[in-house]
Amino acid sequence: MSQLNAQQIASLLKQQGIPDKQIPTMTAIALAESGGRSKAYNPTGLDKSYGLFQVNMYGGLGPARMKQFGLSKEQDLFDPTTNVKAATEIFRSQGLPAWSVYKSGEYKKFLPQAQQAAQNLPDLQQQTTAPQDTAKQSGRTFIIFGDTQPAVDTKYHLQDYIFRNFADLKPLQIDTGFNPVLELTKAFVENPFKTSNY
Repeated sequence: MSQLNAQQIASLLKQQGIPDKQIPTMTAIALAESGGRSKAYNPTGLDKSYGLFQVNMYGGLGPARMKQFGLSKEQDLFDPTTNVKAATEIFRSQGLPAWSVYKSGEYKKFLPQAQQAAQNLPDLQQQTTAPQDTAKQSGRTFIIFGDTQPAVDTKYHLQDYIFRNFADLKPLQIDTGFNPVLELTKAFVENPFKTSNY
């Protein structure tokens, strides 16, 4: 991907944990620095800058940042995700003034489209909520029907019992990330004789 639009840049920033209120400004900075071109390169003057955010590797900055960003070579910064990760670290340590286009105000030309892109971002927090957390929040109850309690006395044996007798639950763990065996084990161990209404 050599040319990224504002929406794609904003999405990468969101994934790297840039605060929502700073995403429009950071997106505008990237557009001002590189025009969204992931392969942008500036070797002139005191610059040796790469990628979306024109991460500068000139002189002594190069070796220090190679180590800081975990790069095998400077050209790794042409990868959009790697570049945004590096820019995120720069932002957290130096703030927005680390970019000359912010200090000059040049980024403001791109701010309207960057703000629109940020408003259209999906809520990544909701998308990445773990299935087991969702189950706990919604208060769902899982019930095993049967007329006898398993003859086990530790949770480890109980997990084995559940695996053997409820093998069809295993695909649920693979598909959703929710671990029904663990939840059922907890339910038995914490209160094995409690009955539930549903």
